Amino acid sequence: MGIHTLHRIALFVAGLSILSGGIALIPGLVGVSKPATALLGVTTVMTLAVRRARIRLSAKHLWVTLFSVMLLASFVYSLTQGLPWRFLNLLALSYFSVIAFYFLLSLAVASLEDATALVWGVIAGGTIASVSVLLGYGASEFGVTGEEQRTGGLSGDPNYFAMGAAASAMIAIYPLIRSRSLAVRVALVGAIAIMIAGSLSSLSRGGFIALGAASLFLVYRLVRWGHHLVLVPALMVVLALPFALPQDVRERILTLTTTSIQLDGSVQSRLAQYDRALGMFGSNPVLGVGAGRSHLSEAFGGAISRTDLRAISGRTQRHQVIHNTFLIVLVETGLLGMIPFAMIYLLTWVELSRVARLRRSRDYRADSSLRSLVWLGGMLQAGFIALTVAGLFLSGARYKPMWMVFGLSTALLAIARARQPSTSTAETPDPQPVLDAVTVPPLHG
Repeated sequence: MGIHTLHRIALFVAGLSILSGGIALIPGLVGVSKPATALLGVTTVMTLAVRRARIRLSAKHLWVTLFSVMLLASFVYSLTQGLPWRFLNLLALSYFSVIAFYFLLSLAVASLEDATALVWGVIAGGTIASVSVLLGYGASEFGVTGEEQRTGGLSGDPNYFAMGAAASAMIAIYPLIRSRSLAVRVALVGAIAIMIAGSLSSLSRGGFIALGAASLFLVYRLVRWGHHLVLVPALMVVLALPFALPQDVRERILTLTTTSIQLDGSVQSRLAQYDRALGMFGSNPVLGVGAGRSHLSEAFGGAISRTDLRAISGRTQRHQVIHNTFLIVLVETGLLGMIPFAMIYLLTWVELSRVARLRRSRDYRADSSLRSLVWLGGMLQAGFIALTVAGLFLSGARYKPMWMVFGLSTALLAIARARQPSTSTAETPDPQPVLDAVTVPPLHG
């Protein structure tokens, strides 16, 4: 087995572990996620050595580094405010592990074949995690009132699972479009249906909204690329949706408009959270209140303290987490942390847009690999939309699928730039739809 084959297997396993990290290698002790990332790290170093590749940093690498520095400062500040080391250590590990994964992935994916191996792993992992949700694995009381059973499957949390499943379903459209094998296409349609069904079964309202937003962008992207017939099934889905949604999904959506501000999931409750969060930000707008101190409890109006943390851990206090990725970063790290974090999002969108614009190059119709690269960039944009929209309702700054998209977008742009000597990027009129199928690049070297 060659090093390139081993590396693509490692990419596949890393992608699989992103949503199915709950698969236990040693029950109760070791899951698949960390060993998969470690394996990818080893094969990436070996591959870079064999290729004798130069490591080139992008502007986004610098912004991620700056965000990491501000996070570290935020953790030090929280430690000086009395928060226990064990709590901060666990929180820091979850933050810096996904940041390290970004750097690793941006270096690990050096070709379209590498990216495709990762995508197949994401699809497999998303399907496995969705099946676990549909089978009711890991059900617990996650409801607003504490009376309804919800399941997060192998992902552990229904909200984060729905967020990742919606993105994975969008990404799976890339091989669906580019494969010429009927069996593969049928399998992918089934996988996408399972991931959408799993996302709905999780009863995550943020997941519902994210799936809808990503679907709208997908229709826009396909129409923009000249595939106008997609409007027919899209219209049929919109008309049938109110009647096709399961009763429990409709009831869950209706909880958004409950009039009780005590219910954590209502719009009124979320707006109250945001108001209090902005008040906390105002107390220290430059540096923030410190990492891990953004929880809201009934007993205090400012940042969390050691006493509050103990009370919450002992369940003697009600508490609320700020359900907004950007507000959490803003409150905990201040403007000095929020600016680089926002730039990471902005540059990710810019990178994916530049890859998608390769559709206008003169070589697009003749180069099947270029078409695959463009389709992957476009579908990754739809997945990025799903993750970003869901992040408006969840605390997703430490969510691994989001950092996977951050890293993969950087890698795809590097691949696109490496093609520039042979590919003219001069803008030409948008070509007619090219859906002639080609084989998705295999996993072997």
